[in-house]
Amino acid sequence: LLERTTDHVFRVVDNLYQMQKPDDQTIKPVDFKSYWAIAVPLIEAQSHGEVLEQVPIDADGIQKNLSPVKGNGSQLTQVFLNLYRNALYAVKDQDNKEIKIQADVDQEDKNFMRIIFQDNGTGMKPEVIPKIFDYMFTTKGEKGQGIGLNMCKNLIERFGGTITCKSKVGEGTKFIIRLPFIREEVHGEIIQDL
Repeated sequence: LLERTTDHVFRVVDNLYQMQKPDDQTIKPVDFKSYWAIAVPLIEAQSHGEVLEQVPIDADGIQKNLSPVKGNGSQLTQVFLNLYRNALYAVKDQDNKEIKIQADVDQEDKNFMRIIFQDNGTGMKPEVIPKIFDYMFTTKGEKGQGIGLNMCKNLIERFGGTITCKSKVGEGTKFIIRLPFIREEVHGEIIQDL
């Protein structure tokens, strides 16, 4: 009961933090040159206390000098925070826990950034994967709320992107996010708010 209450408090605090931002709904260029340096420590800090052993995010696979993407910094941070918390849950019983973020130009369509968020956790059964973005679907039993991945999908699609998942039992899970590049500055400003 204490664990569920703590998790609920973390989520309420996160939501209140995001609601304080007056421009939280604004879609604008997000400058990934500086975004990750701020976002990764913030994501790790906001998840503190959810598991006994916190797992650092390996962000070495993030390509430098990527162009800005269409999005919203604070909402993207919510997406990655949700993916990180899910990954923490998935790797909790692993001896060597790994959570990685890669970001580069999508070679299939160079108008998009490709972000890969992966863990080496328990993985998912093939029949579960098509349901994970459904509202109220959870694999965590009473610990899950079934809203996180649905929210992630809605936000990424709102930015003109996509999110998909690949997973194998015993081999971990990989989320692939594609976000459209903005090649030119909009009104002379590039935003990386969190």
